[in-house]
Amino acid sequence: FALRTGVSEKHISTVLSGSKSISPSFAKKLEYVLGISASYWLSLESDYALFKIEDAEKNSISEEEYAIFDTIKEVISELENLHQISRGKTLENKILYTRKYLRVSSLCELDGLKHILTNQLLYKNKMLDAPYLYAFSKLIDVINKKIPKCECEEKRLILKLFEIKSYMFHDENQILNDINYLLNDIGIQVNVIKDFGRENQIGMIVKNDNQ
Repeated sequence: FALRTGVSEKHISTVLSGSKSISPSFAKKLEYVLGISASYWLSLESDYALFKIEDAEKNSISEEEYAIFDTIKEVISELENLHQISRGKTLENKILYTRKYLRVSSLCELDGLKHILTNQLLYKNKMLDAPYLYAFSKLIDVINKKIPKCECEEKRLILKLFEIKSYMFHDENQILNDINYLLNDIGIQVNVIKDFGRENQIGMIVKNDNQ
């Protein structure tokens, strides 16, 4: 086989062991000898390179990044339930999938993104960390996309303000339904997301295409 490809047996041995990559020129030689296209061999090489990088990425996760993921894991689990993030079989895979979903090369970079949320989120607890707020905002975005769009009637909203305020005295189990019924009638959709044990008071106001 070495003679037919024009390379040494040592070269073939190092390729088979993964110590040496399949070069474009060697892929072309394989095409001539085996009748399998060079693009196939180069694709195999690319897949193997990505596999090695993925493995290296898992080993590169720092203790800080593990700690950050621990603060957002409940939100990530909810995003998994909504089929937004692939379910990783290991903690390392979950972190890599989360990086991809949140579009950062490391979860540690989320600490620098809190300023992006200033004009989007309304939250009472100023001590909430940036990674949690950022992940939570993504969850809100997903849920908001499921809400039907409608046109808000601003004049009717002003007229309803007194009635809205009166709802604060309603039974806590009924207040959400009451507010939803009233606001939906004037074109405002309200959605409440499950509590993740943070004692959050976080909200987001989003205008639809009609506003």
